[in-house]
Amino acid sequence: MTTLLEQRYRSLLRLLPSYYRRAREEEMVETYLCGIDESVQEEARPALGEVASILALAVRTRLAAPGAPVRYATAGAVVRDFAVFAVLVLGTCAVTECVLTLAWLAGATTVDRSLFTAAFTDRAPLAGAFAVAVRVLPLLWAAGYVCLMRGHRRAARYAVTAAAVPATLALVEQLAEGEAGTWLAFTVLWAAFTWLTVLAVNGGFHTDAPPPLRPAGRPGLVFAACCVLTSAFLVLFLGATDPVWAAATAFSAIASVWLAASRGRVEATAATALTALGTVVLVPCLSTLAQVLAVAPAGVVRTVVAQTALVALLVAVGAIVAVHNLTTVRRRSTGAG
Repeated sequence: MTTLLEQRYRSLLRLLPSYYRRAREEEMVETYLCGIDESVQEEARPALGEVASILALAVRTRLAAPGAPVRYATAGAVVRDFAVFAVLVLGTCAVTECVLTLAWLAGATTVDRSLFTAAFTDRAPLAGAFAVAVRVLPLLWAAGYVCLMRGHRRAARYAVTAAAVPATLALVEQLAEGEAGTWLAFTVLWAAFTWLTVLAVNGGFHTDAPPPLRPAGRPGLVFAACCVLTSAFLVLFLGATDPVWAAATAFSAIASVWLAASRGRVEATAATALTALGTVVLVPCLSTLAQVLAVAPAGVVRTVVAQTALVALLVAVGAIVAVHNLTTVRRRSTGAG
């Protein structure tokens, strides 16, 4: 007779994909029920630790490594590729902003420099330290990229999670102050982008996952090139740091080089990941475009419109390549089956 506790375990195990349940469900249920007297199985519930382990297993098996069914192996590869590209973009934005801010401070007047440092010094010690942390923590996106490339997955997960905190705090602060309009919309989108990246890194790079996608060339040189290109674009065409257009520039550089270097032979998962990332980057561009058109000089308007069009074009190209390659993968797997 099936007890209520067994039913609860089986309900939890439905979170696992069918291919895994077919192979392991009976063994897992037997293990969970082992040692529990039948007299208490009608009232007992799965322990929180067991629920957490099943949830983690569900993530690992649905974002599976090669060797699993094609559907799940592909999903896992797409999430991991998205994580690598997104961390590279966010790391580029953080380092670029830091470098340009330091360059501005080096040439700023005494008054401007005093106004900048007042945001950290004219506060209580704890508040000042907090303000410094908010400025410094985004640099952990770059640290997370380095850790991923070197295979330090746990350190990468910690780094990107900490790096996403400032975007969340900015959103909470604006909501508490009753902020509305374009700036709040951008903050919501940016926070969503950062936490989507955190989820991709934490979910995709589990213990069974293969090594991450590595960019063409040395990862450090690729990162440095992205930072140089993004900094040059912001200085030459916008004259200011801006995370929206920094992300758009970094994505455009990464996607253009990747598509050109592969000569149309981009892996289906990488093309899908680039398309997804491009869409995430494009939405903030479109949300702030109206405000830029209304207040920015003509030269800046032409630049941001061209940048938005380039991102949209790359998203479209990536989508075409992804659909074509994913269809080919499905046909091959069907034929093999």
